[in-house]
Amino acid sequence: MKKDISGLDIYTDTYEDIIGEITSCIESKQKRQICALNVYKMAYIYKSSDFYEKIRKIELLIADGVSIVLLCAMYGYRVKERITGVALFEKLLEKGDAGKWKVFLLGAKPAVIQETQRRIHESFPNLNVVGCIDGYFKDENSVINEINEAKPDILFVAMGSPIQEDFLDKNRTNLNATIFMGLGGTFDVFSGLTPRAPRFFQSIGLEWLYRMIREPSKYFKRYSNTIPVFVYHSIRNYFVRK
Repeated sequence: MKKDISGLDIYTDTYEDIIGEITSCIESKQKRQICALNVYKMAYIYKSSDFYEKIRKIELLIADGVSIVLLCAMYGYRVKERITGVALFEKLLEKGDAGKWKVFLLGAKPAVIQETQRRIHESFPNLNVVGCIDGYFKDENSVINEINEAKPDILFVAMGSPIQEDFLDKNRTNLNATIFMGLGGTFDVFSGLTPRAPRFFQSIGLEWLYRMIREPSKYFKRYSNTIPVFVYHSIRNYFVRK
């Protein structure tokens, strides 16, 4: 089920539901894109009408951040289960291992994507990684050609926002894949090269706070700029739409 929040159709069902929908799309070759919404991305959406239009076209907008869950609640909608990008990625790997899906990995630093690929092979031996390209490529056309030759069931793109969304919006029509998912820094976490927030922070939806405490020089400015924008525009849009 999807609910209209600030003009965006937010997915409000469970992991089981969305994995079932993705599986059905892979079997029927129906293209779908997945985007994990959080404070940072919503703030960028509010500031950029161009980015908003790109996000609005995406079929599966999941409530990654607890802020998105609370935003839905403000509109009177209940998110049955908060679906994070990292967890959905891992669950899709598990489902793909059982179904012998083909996946293509695109993005991150060379060392990160290589370790991600190694861990996938180790943990999900029946999953077919048909391509692996880091995010520092120079020739976009050659990347597109390699993806199209591989014909993956899922293309995972981990290049951060808005770069990954721009890449998919520009090229999705010409890409021979079924499911497209922007992953941000998920490869960094999955590879173990970036520590994941402890379970306590995950359970209360404050992974961002853990990251800011751990690396204030990197994240303080980011969140101090985006949280006020998110709060202001979310409240403003709510009363405008009311």
